[in-house]
Amino acid sequence: MLVLNRALYYNNLNEAKNLEEKIEQMLSQQIEDVMQEAEAESTVTKKRPLPSLFARRMCYILRQP
Repeated sequence: MLVLNRALYYNNLNEAKNLEEKIEQMLSQQIEDVMQEAEAESTVTKKRPLPSLFARRMCYILRQP
């Protein structure tokens, strides 16, 4: 219901497009930050735990049955 309410609020196509662009920019920045953190971690020694969000999520996914 929240999504529908938001959609009705942003019924103007230009407002919706602007919101889409802002969200895309924010997500792109977050992805870039996570990837840079993971890249920096890639140079650490093998037996050291990797603290980045990317590393933690990757380990979580790989441990799933």
